[in-house]
Amino acid sequence: MRITFFARLLAPALCVLGASSGPAQESKSFDEAAQSLQMKAEASRAELSNLQAVIRDEKAPLTESLRALEDELAVVKREYEEILRQRDSRSLDVSTLKSRIESKKKQNEYLTGLLEDYLSQLDTRLHIGEVQRYRERLEKNRNSAANANLSPKEKLDARLDTLILSVDRIEDALGGTRYEGSAVDENGVIGQGRFIQLGPIVYFAGEGASHTGLADSRLGSNEPSIIPVPEDFIAGIASLGQSGTGTLPFDSTRGTARKIEETKESLVEHIIKGGAVMYPILLIAAVALVVGLIKWVQLVRVKQVDAKHFDRIMVCVVNGQEGKALEMARKVRGPIGALLAAGIGHHKEPRDLIEEVLYEKVLEARTRLNSYIPVIKITAAAAPLLGLLGTVSGMINTFKLITVLGTSDAQNFSSGISEALITTEWGLIVAIPALMLSAFLSRKSRAVLDEMEKISIAFLNHLPAGDDPSASAPQTGKPPSPRPPAPEPEAPVLDPKTMGLPQS
Repeated sequence: MRITFFARLLAPALCVLGASSGPAQESKSFDEAAQSLQMKAEASRAELSNLQAVIRDEKAPLTESLRALEDELAVVKREYEEILRQRDSRSLDVSTLKSRIESKKKQNEYLTGLLEDYLSQLDTRLHIGEVQRYRERLEKNRNSAANANLSPKEKLDARLDTLILSVDRIEDALGGTRYEGSAVDENGVIGQGRFIQLGPIVYFAGEGASHTGLADSRLGSNEPSIIPVPEDFIAGIASLGQSGTGTLPFDSTRGTARKIEETKESLVEHIIKGGAVMYPILLIAAVALVVGLIKWVQLVRVKQVDAKHFDRIMVCVVNGQEGKALEMARKVRGPIGALLAAGIGHHKEPRDLIEEVLYEKVLEARTRLNSYIPVIKITAAAAPLLGLLGTVSGMINTFKLITVLGTSDAQNFSSGISEALITTEWGLIVAIPALMLSAFLSRKSRAVLDEMEKISIAFLNHLPAGDDPSASAPQTGKPPSPRPPAPEPEAPVLDPKTMGLPQS
């Protein structure tokens, strides 16, 4: 089909070429060209058929090869995808494992720290008799845990061995156990024997009654001490230590009652533990007490004048019986009697002068009655400050001991704490009663002064106005010397029965 198509295209050209050579020549050439082209077309068709046959023959294997390659590619793709998934999964697993490893490391460090703290503090939880029993094993574990040449596993094994020791100790203590050791009696003599442990209570059975009893710790001693028990129990403890059978005393407080009893101290011991600041505190306390007793006796001895006695004195004054009035006034001891005597001795003087004399007596009595009371007030203010001084000095000593010895043993710096607390305690013990005593004495003194002022007013109000010499003084042509006007006290309501003495 393609050859025919090309022949048709070439025919006009051939016709043009043939026209130039004549009609005969043109016809011959065209036939020859057509045959040549026909032969070429057939040859081309044959060749095309052969090529198509070859293509058909080669297409099937190539298709199969292509299909096989595609299948192989699909397999490779699946394998590649699987490898990618495995790689991602492994990466995730590795990161997960790393996080788990870090978590386990932190847990291991935490547990190691707990075991290390437990190992370092186990001595404080053991009974003092058990310290002898487990000393070597604990020292070995501590040295192993602190040895830099050992592996982490060996260090952990040493710490776990301490934990195993604690579990075994608890099991032994629950069922009761005995072990060899030594203890110190009350005289300081060390004796060998056996410790008998039942739970938290430990006994010691040694040679002789002085080395048999409860085993416990004492302040200031690093060795087990033997606490005496009643003689009825000594034989039972000794028998239990030797044969494993016997009768034991039982303390339901697990030794707490005995320790509380040992902490009790006398007043002198308590004061001595307060340190050097206690001496000035006690000194000012003694001074305040002595002054307080003296002032109390002085104020109690001040005799009050009753209304009837005052009326009799004033009747004698009005009737001109000065001697009898002075005798009756002297029977009233204290500043009130002196006040009445001064008023009687000057009752003929001008009223202003009498007021000044009576006011002078009140001032004298005020000075005498209030004397030394400020000493007690100063004591009430100074005692807490001295206590605070002792507190500061005690805490300074405590911090010095902590700097040198650390905080592992509280007994090492208990003296500083005692000084700090005891001085504060005694400062308040002294200050509170001193404050109350000063307030009581001040109130008592104020009551006496108030009574004197009332008597002074009553005395002036009783004097008749005509008895004032200044009212009838002769005229000399000179003005009277100026006197500062004294404020007139407000006159109280007079009772005819008491002749002007206010009822108290």
